[in-house]
Amino acid sequence: MRNYSADKLPILILGAGGHAKVLIDILVLQRREIIGILDPDISRIGQEILGVKIIGDDAVAHQYKPSSIRLVNGLGSVNSVKYRKSIYEKFKSEGYDFAIRSYRKFLPQPDGASLIYKHPIDIKIEEPNEAFLSQKLVGKLLRGEHKNENEYLRLFLESENCIDQKIIPRKMSWISKYILDRTDIESVKAARRRNWSSLSSLIAESIFSPELFMPLYSSIEEGEIPLGYPIVVNNGLRDRLRSYLCANNIFCPVHWPIVEQYYSDYKELACEKELSSKLLTLPIDQRLNLDMICYMAERLNRFMREI
Repeated sequence: MRNYSADKLPILILGAGGHAKVLIDILVLQRREIIGILDPDISRIGQEILGVKIIGDDAVAHQYKPSSIRLVNGLGSVNSVKYRKSIYEKFKSEGYDFAIRSYRKFLPQPDGASLIYKHPIDIKIEEPNEAFLSQKLVGKLLRGEHKNENEYLRLFLESENCIDQKIIPRKMSWISKYILDRTDIESVKAARRRNWSSLSSLIAESIFSPELFMPLYSSIEEGEIPLGYPIVVNNGLRDRLRSYLCANNIFCPVHWPIVEQYYSDYKELACEKELSSKLLTLPIDQRLNLDMICYMAERLNRFMREI
């Protein structure tokens, strides 16, 4: 996150997801005033995350002018289309400075994002990170050939570590531009929604004990494009299930981990820590067809029968 040395506007964070905690840590280090956190779940209003209160959007609209605050989105943690539209309506005249979209989260390209800023900006854009790109591309080739899964995972982790160090704005690589220009975005959106719905139906038809395994949520809104299919795996079986699926060529990321060394003193995060240790994201991206989705559901069934 950029340090706005000349901008001392108070911050309003959109979304009370896992990334809100990271944003709060950064903003506290920068000694920025944080108004609060907006979240679509009204039952959470009044609760706190790292000492910052979750508040309602009406309260914000009544107390602050759009030009008097800076909005920071918790990296996609606000997923409700209706909620986002209501926020945009309240602040659309002048409230948003940046629009950010990460392409590599949803598309087959190894790097790239768009950053739209409504004012002129003086920033130096460096060349693409060659080490990151090379590791990503070799890893994708290994994964596509279903060979040497451990090597693929090693390259994946090392490539991510490359960009998790000092953040340097970089140009999108030539190969990512090439892929993006030839990607049918509408078909990607349709495939992700279709795969999510198919997997959800297959899981609903299966006989899983909710004490062992359950989806994090059971529906998606019209127009919502899912990143994956998050499930909650109980009884300490998350990592065992992940290894089992990996051995069957199903690679599941662990999203939103809460690192103990950073949050060990925050007793109020007990529920969040517990959920973080149980979450596993099943893939539903556009590369998968119905046969692959059925195969994944069958592997889940087999694992649950064998434990």
